[in-house]
Amino acid sequence: MPGADAAQARVAADLPDRAQLPAKRASDHLQNAGVHLDRRVGFGEDLGDRVLHVLEFTRIDEPHRPLDVRHRYPPRYIGQRLVTIVRTLRIVVADDNALLREGIASLLEEAGHEVVGRSASADDLMLKIRSYAPDVAIVDVRMPPGYADDGLVAAVETRRAHPEVAVLVLSQHLEPSYMLELVGDDASGVGYLLKDRVRDVAEFVDAVERVAAGGTAFDPEVVKTLVGGHRDAAIDELTERERDVLSLIAEGRSNKGIGKQLHLSQRGVERHVQGIFEKLGLPESEDDNRRVRAVLALLGHT
Repeated sequence: MPGADAAQARVAADLPDRAQLPAKRASDHLQNAGVHLDRRVGFGEDLGDRVLHVLEFTRIDEPHRPLDVRHRYPPRYIGQRLVTIVRTLRIVVADDNALLREGIASLLEEAGHEVVGRSASADDLMLKIRSYAPDVAIVDVRMPPGYADDGLVAAVETRRAHPEVAVLVLSQHLEPSYMLELVGDDASGVGYLLKDRVRDVAEFVDAVERVAAGGTAFDPEVVKTLVGGHRDAAIDELTERERDVLSLIAEGRSNKGIGKQLHLSQRGVERHVQGIFEKLGLPESEDDNRRVRAVLALLGHT
């Protein structure tokens, strides 16, 4: 048609130049008539905007074929509870008990994560960490060669020499001093659980993922012991309810999880959390996570 070329030219003139478009998200892509999203849709983020962004950079040969939006990390069920996999973690599992080591590895693989290394001694654990650069190391306290606290020593060394690796320590017995030594002056990306907690698969996997995300996962019994024996002026000023909230923060619970545990509304939890921050003298800061600093205050660090 005579006017078609002119109309096409006018439309093309109104379109932005490709160089003016935002940078391409390499993770989101169109494949087999399906829009694949490589990460979760964030809070306040528009799913439609993500889909349109993919289509801006994709030539669609079959415009009449329906599009399907898919997610790279599908939901999973653990213990009859729906859990969404945030991302596949690379994990090293270290325990001299072969049955427990392989059992933990199987649980994590079933949950969608990758176990890149298994270690039966502290020395081999350090080798695996240097070789494979995992996201998380799960470590038993008592391991060869000394069968004392060799695993704990290796975990502390991992946090010092490889701060990018999150560490979750498992212990057969309640030893608050071990947790204090493990945390040092940095309560991020670290956890300490009694081995019995592995029996609750959903909670255990959630703890691993929290630690990998930079959070904490401290055993409730250990936290209870620390709170009960704490002799700090600032901590003493907290109400009983605020202590309960701080204990759950130390366990790594979100505000939603705290509310569910203590039967509080979200507003009520936020009010208690803010009260804790004020009494501990923790002002807002762009550089520090106040929840982590509150945990450090609980552990006796200033």
